[in-house]
Amino acid sequence: MENIKARPKREDLAAGSEILSKVIAILKPRLCVFLGTDSRKLAALEQRFVGVKARWSGRKINGAYPKTVSLDSVGMDCNIVMVKHPSARFSWNLWAEYLMENSAEIVSEFREQTVGSTKPPLRMPASGTPVADAPVAPPPGIAGL
Repeated sequence: MENIKARPKREDLAAGSEILSKVIAILKPRLCVFLGTDSRKLAALEQRFVGVKARWSGRKINGAYPKTVSLDSVGMDCNIVMVKHPSARFSWNLWAEYLMENSAEIVSEFREQTVGSTKPPLRMPASGTPVADAPVAPPPGIAGL
């Protein structure tokens, strides 16, 4: 991009969708989180992955409607979740809630693989003060963690 205000052109988004297709085929992620809910990104995805349609959330989060795209219909076990771009007054705790509501199994699996099931996750309640969830018992055979 030429500067901070520049936005991708239609050709850029089409090229990005093509690259995404190849990356998904190689890495086989089950969840991709897109930063930004721009409808042009969605149009590029729908053009590249013919037959795929986005599901719009019925509720706004920080002034943006989350969108989810499932690639199951084109033979890829991957969901794409589009969230508001963090540079636009992004409230991570509200979006984390949305991700947990809509992709809980995948997010929990990821958390377990990266953080470990013995560490309780932090959550951000409405009060704004992070709180640890109830501790999780260590797996059998692993004591004292």
